Amino acid sequence: MERKIAWEKYSQEEMDKVFTFAEDYRQFLSHGKTERECVKLAVAEAKAHGYEDLNDVIAAGKTLKAGDKVYSVCMGKTLAMFQIGEEPLENGMNIVGAHIDSPRIDLKQNPLYEDNDMAMFDTHYYGGIKKYQWVALPLALYGVVAKKDGTTVDIAIGDDHGDPVFGISDLLPHLAREQMAKTAAKIIEGEDLNLLIGSIPVKGEEKEAVKKNILAILKEKYDITLERVPMDIDAILSQLSGEISTDKKDGDIDMIWINGENFKTCKENNMLYGPFAEELPNFQSYIDTDDEETNADFCFPIEGYEAPYGKAQLVMIADTAVTPDLPTNTDEFMEFCKANKGKVTYPALPDFTGSAFVRNVIYDICGYEQFMDMEADKETVKAAIEPALEYLRELNPYLWNEGKTFPKDSTALTNMYSDGEVVMDISYSAYSTATNIENGTYTETSQSFQFDKGTIGNTNYIAIAANSGNVAGAQVAINEMMDPEVQADRFTEIRTIPVVDYKKLNDTQKEAFDKVEIGKGVISQDELLSKRLPEMPSALVPIIEEIWAEEVVGK
Repeated sequence: MERKIAWEKYSQEEMDKVFTFAEDYRQFLSHGKTERECVKLAVAEAKAHGYEDLNDVIAAGKTLKAGDKVYSVCMGKTLAMFQIGEEPLENGMNIVGAHIDSPRIDLKQNPLYEDNDMAMFDTHYYGGIKKYQWVALPLALYGVVAKKDGTTVDIAIGDDHGDPVFGISDLLPHLAREQMAKTAAKIIEGEDLNLLIGSIPVKGEEKEAVKKNILAILKEKYDITLERVPMDIDAILSQLSGEISTDKKDGDIDMIWINGENFKTCKENNMLYGPFAEELPNFQSYIDTDDEETNADFCFPIEGYEAPYGKAQLVMIADTAVTPDLPTNTDEFMEFCKANKGKVTYPALPDFTGSAFVRNVIYDICGYEQFMDMEADKETVKAAIEPALEYLRELNPYLWNEGKTFPKDSTALTNMYSDGEVVMDISYSAYSTATNIENGTYTETSQSFQFDKGTIGNTNYIAIAANSGNVAGAQVAINEMMDPEVQADRFTEIRTIPVVDYKKLNDTQKEAFDKVEIGKGVISQDELLSKRLPEMPSALVPIIEEIWAEEVVGK
């Protein structure tokens, strides 16, 4: 049967209704570019039709009755509307649901950088876009910034007449021969969708002058200051301790990457704000709150004073073209070192990776269970690890420089492996092997491996300083770091093991993780995590490091 298109069936009156509806919808789409903007528009429409804010109803002490209409907004991005019926709730309710789909390109956490005298925003793209459609187009910037005083600023640049617009650059036709030979999926790669935002430098500045000009504009127009403090944990904790001891209320430090003994010290000395983690929506929605690592940091109770944002796990790396037989336990590792005499070593303690490797040897020889509640007493610890100390001393003659000295840190060891001076590297970043193969630091035949009994893993956490002047902004930022999109982006870009609970993700969110190609030379995530061993109490770590310096080095 031949069917006519709808346009041939409509009367003029019906056509007018279609175009009126379409125009209203077009206006809605033009102004509702993000979830937040859509919610604002929907709230305005709801109010115009007699809906009241549920928070106002509660504050006024009103009792809802049949016919009342109320709405509630969550985090500025979700809207629920209710019309109170006459029948009891147990008889059921009618639900109409929809999600706000906003194809977009999102800025990363620290987006601003300068490259070839141009200021750029680093981005990650939303999975529902065709990447090639976004280049060489005028774009607008929409979003919300949480400021240091806890207030928020709505950002909307690019739509009003006279506003600057942003763009993602593309190749000119005469430079694009190779590009045009690619499939649509590869014409523009996701990592190339970076936003060009400026090219005018601050006069008199030699370094990052364009970036500094962009920051000055943000400061002038929105009173936004972007500051990232380099990570020197000793200096940071010393500064924080000094500020708190002098009762400085509006401290210079808001968020701290912290774990282990540093976290224990800060928490016991009231240097951290909290508890706060359980209050964060993404913590409740996407983190396994029953997981041991969510509740304890190096066996010390967290109690909501820090939130997870990434996982690490110890791996060893060797070139299978040079050493095809990789050890699976400490006995085989001894034979590996004998077979490659002078070509194996590990970083000197207290380097974090070197310390973790020694603790892993202790676990493999002595087990780990006894250490979980062991008293932090040097003689007790020494007696417990003596079999491992004997092993490490026996290993020394076969190590680089015969165990008289060790590389100062993990970076030095990586350089030695890259130069062929040693045949094995060690990393606490489980997927760094793939990254190092891609950037040429490792050979293509390099391969991560671990002992059959497993390797030590821990979680990276973010805490808030007790005297932070921007607790609200810090909570917003930490909550965002646990967002599945951000976690998937970190997994994609820097190969950090995600902290989100896969079982709590929807299908779209799972897809973002599933499609990530981790790269060559790595252990699959399922295998890696199946052999994940817990960290021992943080108080034992410096004791073991001290004993190692006394009983192993040069022995």
